[in-house]
Amino acid sequence: MNTIETLTVPDDTVEGLTYRFDIVSDFESIPSDDESITSAQRAAWHADAWQYVGVIVTPIIADCDLDFASDALWGLEYGTFTDTDKEDTVTGIREITAKTLAHEYPGPDLITGMRGTLADKLAPIVAALESARANLDAANSTTDKE
Repeated sequence: MNTIETLTVPDDTVEGLTYRFDIVSDFESIPSDDESITSAQRAAWHADAWQYVGVIVTPIIADCDLDFASDALWGLEYGTFTDTDKEDTVTGIREITAKTLAHEYPGPDLITGMRGTLADKLAPIVAALESARANLDAANSTTDKE
C-alpha cells in the first residue's frame, strides 16, 4: 500500500481514544468507472491534479491500534479537484486533503460505525475486567480481616 498522508484525530466523546486516518493510493479506481466524472475532471486526473484514494480508519487507545474495529472506504477523490456543471464548465476548484476526508466525508460516518463495533467488541472485555476486579477486591477484603 502506498500511504500518501496520515492524520490522527481525537474522539470528541471518549477521552484517550483517537482515530488514525491513512490515506492510501487506490490504483483500482479510474475516472471511467465513475459516470459522474466529467471530461474536465478526467483531464485533471490525467494531469495528476487529483487521484482516487482509500481512507483506512483505525481507532487507537493507549498507543494500541484496535485493528479489529478498523474500517475503510475506497474510490474517493483526493487532491486538487475540479468542480464542473452539467455542461462541463469549470465552476470551482477544491483541495481535498486528509483533513477534509477526516472531518467532512467519510470520516464522521466511519467513526460513528466504529463506535458501535468498539462497544460490541469491548463490552465482554470490560465485563471480565470488572468481574476480576470485584473478585480481587473480595479476596483482599477477606485477607484484610484475617
